[in-house]
Amino acid sequence: MRNRYAGPCKDCGETVPEGAGYFEKQRGGGWKVRHVLCTARALVAKGTPLAALSPPQRAALSEHPQ
Repeated sequence: MRNRYAGPCKDCGETVPEGAGYFEKQRGGGWKVRHVLCTARALVAKGTPLAALSPPQRAALSEHPQ
């Protein structure tokens, strides 16, 4: 689900603008946001095949190859 509020990315620390990332609830309470690109890179690093990524995640990876 997309973020409704801007905040620092959990992975890279850069600001994630409203609607440009995903949010997740933390165990101790509170919320963290991540860029779509950071989320996609983390999934691929864990072994998730590209075909299993969402279309926005695949698009982000193709626009910013690493």
